[in-house]
Amino acid sequence: MALLETLNVTEELMVGGPATFKRTTLIRDATASRTCTAADYGKTICFNYAGAVAVTLPANGAPAGSYIDMIVDGANTTILTVSAASVNTLITFNDATASSLAYSTTLHRIGGMLRFISNGTYWVGIPISGGLTAVVV
Repeated sequence: MALLETLNVTEELMVGGPATFKRTTLIRDATASRTCTAADYGKTICFNYAGAVAVTLPANGAPAGSYIDMIVDGANTTILTVSAASVNTLITFNDATASSLAYSTTLHRIGGMLRFISNGTYWVGIPISGGLTAVVV
């Protein structure tokens, strides 16, 4: 059986037979604050601190396509607020000059997910969860 290792697939990948793909690296964080770095690109961070959690994204200008996923998997009291390193530079729904994105106004936060993807210049924040509303600041 041949092993194929690749960093990027830029075209269609055809696989004949069984295939194994790398799992996403999962980080568990139970602290009240976190500053993300380039080492977090491509990872999923699960927050389970029972209170307000302040997260700062890496500086703008990350390579296009770099992403960081964030999930609340602790308690309904986890109040996640993710801020851009520079104010008014986060792009999110209907706002090209946001400073932060938060799940802070409702209970039932468990399972709330945010994805931040770099467009090469700024971070784009995307709320990915069922019935949870994100607040843009």
